[in-house]
Amino acid sequence: FRAPVIFRSAHFARGADFSEATFTYNADFSGATFMQETKFVEVSFKQGANFSNTTFTQEANFSYTAFTEETNFTNTLFTQDAYIFWANFRGKANFNNAHFLQIAHFDNRNSTFIETLFSGSTSFNKTTFSGVTEFRKTDFRKNVNFSKAKFEGKSRFPLTQFLGKSDFSNTSFTRSVNFLKATFA
Repeated sequence: FRAPVIFRSAHFARGADFSEATFTYNADFSGATFMQETKFVEVSFKQGANFSNTTFTQEANFSYTAFTEETNFTNTLFTQDAYIFWANFRGKANFNNAHFLQIAHFDNRNSTFIETLFSGSTSFNKTTFSGVTEFRKTDFRKNVNFSKAKFEGKSRFPLTQFLGKSDFSNTSFTRSVNFLKATFA
């Protein structure tokens, strides 16, 4: 795609596969609904990508995807498994108020999760967070795995609720970490 792409409020009734696509300019998927499996595997977003207010009703796969500029997943709903493996967020990734109702798998950097709900099991296993990482007022309703994760910048978990098993084994925090008023059930 060599021009800005606007799929704002689009409705994808069948599976959508954008694998190996290159978005040279901004890609706007805000308010879109994906009714079946969605693939953004090995996609390159050269400028901003906007998935705010987007709903993924089946599996969403963003593996091996490169996000060069800021990426916005604010108010996005993932009702099935979300795979964001080996995605490279070079700009800020914003998952504020995102809802993950099933399993969420992550490998990402420079992310902010504010008032985000993870209803299913979540894995940040072996994830490297290079910038300031914030999980403010985030709810992990089931198990969360941060084992072998690396926090190279400041990390904050204030008012976060860990309601299932929380695994921070072999996690390294290079800079300051804040769990102010976090709840571990």
